[in-house]
Amino acid sequence: MNKILAAAGNRITRLADRIGRRGSYLIFLALLDILYGYSILVQAGPLFKSVTLFLPDVVWGWIWIGIALICLQQAFVRLDRIGYIFATTIKFVWGTIMLYDWLTMPLDARGWVAAVIWYAFGILTAIVSNWPEHKQLRVGDFNDG
Repeated sequence: MNKILAAAGNRITRLADRIGRRGSYLIFLALLDILYGYSILVQAGPLFKSVTLFLPDVVWGWIWIGIALICLQQAFVRLDRIGYIFATTIKFVWGTIMLYDWLTMPLDARGWVAAVIWYAFGILTAIVSNWPEHKQLRVGDFNDG
């Protein structure tokens, strides 16, 4: 039993090393985007008036889910820039749509908050996309000298 647990632990460690911090962030974005896309799909009626002017909300839901799947796939590859490009772009596009919606059809006095949140996620994603993946420090990597 201990050998099975040790083997499973080794596989998990190797997978975590392969994914790294950048891949972990892409997995987080995949979860966020798939849940947000799903929420758009299950919501009855138009999400925002300006959103449905550009595309029907069912299309937006599938766009979010598609980008989530791209992010999930990209979390496991070394060159993950495509995932970051899509993840950043959808957040800036969505932030712009939310801002446009608030400016042209102010149904909610705090509509600008949604734009700020999506722009913030877009900026954070753009910043993380430029971070290099760091080698994990393990016991014995330190020089005592």
